[in-house]
Amino acid sequence: MRDAKSDKRLWSIPPSPLQVEDFEVERIPSIFVLDKDGAVLGSVVENPSKGLSLEEVLLGILEGAS
Repeated sequence: MRDAKSDKRLWSIPPSPLQVEDFEVERIPSIFVLDKDGAVLGSVVENPSKGLSLEEVLLGILEGAS
Protein backbone atom coordinates (compact mmCIF):
# COMPACT_ATOMS: atom_id res chain seq x y z
CA MET A 1 0.00 0.00 0.00
CA ARG A 2 1.35 3.43 -0.87
CA ASP A 3 1.38 6.36 1.52
CA ALA A 4 -0.97 8.98 0.15
CA LYS A 5 1.40 11.74 1.30
CA SER A 6 4.59 10.29 -0.18
CA ASP A 7 5.25 8.48 -3.43
CA LYS A 8 8.38 6.86 -1.95
CA ARG A 9 6.93 5.43 1.25
CA LEU A 10 5.26 2.01 1.25
CA TRP A 11 3.17 0.40 3.97
CA SER A 12 3.23 -3.33 4.50
CA ILE A 13 1.11 -3.42 7.66
CA PRO A 14 -2.61 -2.73 7.71
CA PRO A 15 -4.70 -0.89 8.98
CA SER A 16 -4.21 2.69 7.90
CA PRO A 17 -0.78 4.33 8.09
CA LEU A 18 -1.89 6.79 10.77
CA GLN A 19 -2.52 4.03 13.29
CA VAL A 20 0.71 2.29 12.35
CA GLU A 21 2.64 5.45 13.22
CA ASP A 22 0.55 6.36 16.30
CA PHE A 23 1.07 2.96 17.91
CA GLU A 24 4.53 2.32 16.43
CA VAL A 25 3.42 -1.04 15.01
CA GLU A 26 6.39 -3.07 13.86
CA ARG A 27 4.97 -6.59 14.04
CA ILE A 28 1.54 -8.09 13.54
CA PRO A 29 -0.68 -9.15 15.12
CA SER A 30 -0.55 -6.34 17.67
CA ILE A 31 -3.35 -5.79 20.20
CA PHE A 32 -3.52 -2.53 22.14
CA VAL A 33 -5.81 -2.06 25.13
CA LEU A 34 -6.86 1.59 25.49
CA ASP A 35 -8.63 3.46 28.26
CA LYS A 36 -11.62 5.71 27.59
CA ASP A 37 -9.27 8.63 26.83
CA GLY A 38 -7.25 6.67 24.29
CA ALA A 39 -4.16 6.08 26.45
CA VAL A 40 -2.51 2.68 26.01
CA LEU A 41 -2.98 0.49 29.10
CA GLY A 42 -1.08 -2.45 27.68
CA SER A 43 -0.42 -4.48 24.58
CA VAL A 44 0.17 -7.95 23.20
CA VAL A 45 2.50 -8.17 20.23
CA GLU A 46 2.55 -11.38 18.19
CA ASN A 47 2.05 -13.80 21.12
CA PRO A 48 1.03 -13.67 24.78
CA SER A 49 3.74 -14.01 27.41
CA LYS A 50 5.10 -17.53 27.65
CA GLY A 51 2.88 -19.80 29.72
CA LEU A 52 -0.13 -17.46 29.60
CA SER A 53 -3.17 -17.47 27.38
CA LEU A 54 -4.25 -14.37 25.49
CA GLU A 55 -7.24 -14.11 27.83
CA GLU A 56 -4.98 -14.18 30.91
CA VAL A 57 -2.74 -11.45 29.53
CA LEU A 58 -5.69 -9.22 28.60
CA LEU A 59 -7.31 -9.78 32.01
CA GLY A 60 -4.05 -8.81 33.69
CA ILE A 61 -3.91 -5.58 31.70
CA LEU A 62 -7.52 -4.74 32.62
CA GLU A 63 -7.05 -5.62 36.30
CA GLY A 64 -3.94 -3.42 36.45
CA ALA A 65 -5.95 -0.49 35.11
CA SER A 66 -8.53 -0.54 37.87
